[in-house]
Amino acid sequence: MYRKGSITVYLSLTLAVLLSLTATALYSVQLAGARVQAVHGADQGLYSLFARYDVPVLERYHLFLLDGSFGQGSLQMGQVYSILEKDTADNLNGGNGIIKKVKLKNGSITGYTLATDNGGNAVKAQAVAYMETVLGVQGVRSLAEKVQGQEETVQVIEAKKDEIKEDEAFAQYEALKNQNQEQTVPEESLQGAVPIPEDFVNPIEEVKAAKGKGILTLAVPQGKEISAAVQAKASMVSGRTLEKGMGVPAYDSSCDTWTADLMFNEYLMRHFGCFTEMKSDPGLQYQLEYILQGKESDLENLKGVVNRLLLIREASNLLYLYQDEGKRAQAQMTALILASLFGAPQGAKALEPVLLVCWAFGESVLDLRELLDGGKVPLMKSDSSWQLSVTDLPKFLQGADALRKEQEDGLEYKDYLRILLLMKDSEDKTVRCMDMMEMAIRGEPGKEQFRLDCCLYAAQIQFAFEAEGSIRYEARRSFGYDMGGV
Repeated sequence: MYRKGSITVYLSLTLAVLLSLTATALYSVQLAGARVQAVHGADQGLYSLFARYDVPVLERYHLFLLDGSFGQGSLQMGQVYSILEKDTADNLNGGNGIIKKVKLKNGSITGYTLATDNGGNAVKAQAVAYMETVLGVQGVRSLAEKVQGQEETVQVIEAKKDEIKEDEAFAQYEALKNQNQEQTVPEESLQGAVPIPEDFVNPIEEVKAAKGKGILTLAVPQGKEISAAVQAKASMVSGRTLEKGMGVPAYDSSCDTWTADLMFNEYLMRHFGCFTEMKSDPGLQYQLEYILQGKESDLENLKGVVNRLLLIREASNLLYLYQDEGKRAQAQMTALILASLFGAPQGAKALEPVLLVCWAFGESVLDLRELLDGGKVPLMKSDSSWQLSVTDLPKFLQGADALRKEQEDGLEYKDYLRILLLMKDSEDKTVRCMDMMEMAIRGEPGKEQFRLDCCLYAAQIQFAFEAEGSIRYEARRSFGYDMGGV
């Protein structure tokens, strides 16, 4: 039995329209799918490239950087692009079903940022972010309160010392001494003089002689050796002509806040060695001292830091002596004996400031020896933490280590370095930090030619793709270790 079928003209036209719409929709899906493939391929190519971050740098310094030199000692952007191109092509879908096959036709890296661009802004930004994660909000707040208080104390100490005219005091001392040597002292000038002990030694002359010995001779405890390491500036970030990025973004000023600088200082404290806690890295051994001083030898860097600490300790100790009535009385008696020796007892008042300065210097030398020996010294002294008596001042060098007092409270050598770092220019710290990073990483196998100015931090690319049917697409993408893909 047969049945006849038929379709109306209206229905035929309707079906034709529906088929046309369906075909158009399918074509649109093909175009959109191809576009997604192109963008996805570009993104995955960038992700794959930056997934090749330098492992030693990450493990040692918790920084994500891509070594664009590949161990060759110079930036190899051609090799970087070849890797990027291959990774992008490998990530393109081969085409299946209605999705058109997409091929990479050509492309270029239109911009890139190196670790050393903008004064190492990328390095500092990552270091600050790492420390914020490690310490947490409460840890950052606690550290800020502690260090800010210490910094303010040091600033007050140094300001007070500037009020004391040391040069004038020493000039008066020399005048009195020369007066005694050049002319006979009238008997009436000896009124008020006191008997001079047989074993009396002029402490001022002894301190003047000690100052001529050199600060490290005075400050480094017996048995401690000083590193003789030297590193030429020409091989460091701070001393050579650097590679420059292309299309580098503007400097990120968010790292210029006081809190960010504090976090960066803490990063330096945790990742670099110093005289009392050296790292087993090649190159300079006193790394924090180098970051503070920037000299080519460990000797000069240590000398510069110790001299700076001597000024702080002298200022603090002198401030304490002026406030302690008992010690002022001892200084006044010694000044009277010394003035009597010069035949001018009326000049005792003028000699007191000189004696106090010398006494503070002797105490400061003991402080430095304690710090460099791993001990603690409080920022401000008390009667219990004071070490040197005025009678021991003439011979303080002979028994320096025996005169030292071990303190349970106070700041260690690294704590003082933390204060100095906070008072140091941020740009200098960042560049010198990169110097030390390079030296350390070059000690790793295969990294002998490592250079931070060959390390990529971010890149921008432009690729041209072609889908079946000669349909072309362009993709402009960027990626950086702190911003993801855009």
